[in-house]
Amino acid sequence: MTAEDSTPKAVVQRQVEAYNQGDIDEFVTCYDEQASVVDLAQNEILAEDSTEIRAHFVELFDTVPDLQCEVRDKFQVGEYVALHEHVTAMGESRDALAVYQVQNGLIQGLWLGEP
Repeated sequence: MTAEDSTPKAVVQRQVEAYNQGDIDEFVTCYDEQASVVDLAQNEILAEDSTEIRAHFVELFDTVPDLQCEVRDKFQVGEYVALHEHVTAMGESRDALAVYQVQNGLIQGLWLGEP
């Protein structure tokens, strides 16, 4: 991986592409082993390490095979990247916010929020 490939925006973009392809192996390589995923709307920790991240998203990809995320807006402040996402699945769509913390070319944390 080049230095350009490991910038916070590049890492997040690679993760979004893997998400849209349902490629769990590529998706998980974007995360640090100790990364966490938090649902802000439910105030719930969805995963506390890469093993749990894999399990959570395998279930999601298997349950919702047509899951797609369109990035409507993206900005970066230091090691944080925030996305305004438009997510479609099973004929429905919704807007969401995703905030990623990226250090050393890996996602350390993901915070998800939706209205």
